[in-house]
This record gives sequence, structure tokens and C-alpha cells, in this order.
Amino acid sequence: MRSDVGYRALRTLSKGRAQSEDAVPLQRDRFAKLTTSHPTAIAFLDESGSMPRDRIFAVGCLKLAQPSVLLRQVRKLRDQQHFYEELHFSRLTKGSLPFYIDVLRLVASSEAQFSCFVADRKAADPVGRFGSTFRAYEKLAIQLLIGSTWPGELVTVLADEFSMPDNSTFEETVKTEVNNRLGRLAVTNVCRSPRREILRPKSFVDFGTTIS
Repeated sequence: MRSDVGYRALRTLSKGRAQSEDAVPLQRDRFAKLTTSHPTAIAFLDESGSMPRDRIFAVGCLKLAQPSVLLRQVRKLRDQQHFYEELHFSRLTKGSLPFYIDVLRLVASSEAQFSCFVADRKAADPVGRFGSTFRAYEKLAIQLLIGSTWPGELVTVLADEFSMPDNSTFEETVKTEVNNRLGRLAVTNVCRSPRREILRPKSFVDFGTTIS
């Protein structure tokens, strides 16, 4: 049965979009210059170690033009080996080592591009240089994305949750600084994905769909 609230919202959104498109035909023509084969990718950001406490920590970036291919392969591997735990170095055991190796082989044989910064705080401390742990994470993420983005490529960034002040604008800052440095629209959006399932964006979608 159709939800009247959801239908009205959809109808209003569609009507508003149509009016907006009719009002700016020149802008629509400009966007139409991008072809369906224009290079796009998703970049996943995460850190290893504790930036406030550890001497050595790392920030990594895994970028894929078609992440669904690799994710399907990993899902199939999980089902075959009945391994459904989160991949994390601290959880690596002798029993789980073969699964970790199989996953690494899948990633290495895919079109994935991986890069990372490994920092030794005694040799060159990014936390001291940038003034705080969250600013250091932000700056290292920006440099990784600048170095990982190919000419003309449009990248969507998914970053793991990282402890930051309430007034932090990590997402906006990363997008703006990368685009300014490259002199074009390269990063389209940045989204931090909370570790707790209850805070993940897909939970909002599930909730909204249910009440509609």
C-alpha cells in the first residue's frame, strides 16, 4: 500500500526539481557535457593506531572505481569460509590468518589503489605540527586524496568516524582544500561513517522508510 506522506514528499520533490531545471537550461546543458563513461571513484579513509597516544600511527586511503566488484568477491569469500567478523589487525589470530591473506589477495588483484601515510612522532610529529590530532588527521587525509585522484576523476569520500570537536567541519574542509589544490571539482562529497550501527546513515534510511 502506498504511503500518502511518502508519495506527497516524492511528488513535491519531483515538481520542485522540474521547476528548477526549467529555470536554468544553460546550467543543465553545462552538466550534460559529462559522459556516462566519465571517471569516478569512491575513496575509503581510515586510520590505524591511536594518534593521541601511539608513537607510530597511519592514515590510509583505498580508492576504487567500481567497489561493488571487490565487495561481491569479499562477500562470497566470507560466505565460503563463514567468517563474518570485522577485519582488524588487533583481531588477527593464527586461525583467522588464512582469511586475511585471501582478502589481501583479492584486493591486490583488483583495480584498487591504496596509499597511506605512516607517521613516527619522534621523527616528524604531525600532531605537533598541525596543533591537534583531528587537524593532523584532516591534513593527512587531504594530502592522500590529492595524491590519489587521477586527472578529471570525480571522487566520493567515505571516512571512518574520528573523534573531533563539535565545531569541526572536516567534511567541508577536506572537500574544499582538495578541490582548491587541484583547481577543479575533484571531491564531490565527504561523509564520515560512524562505527556504531545506530548512527550509520543507512539506519536513518531504514527508519524513514519504515515510518513512511
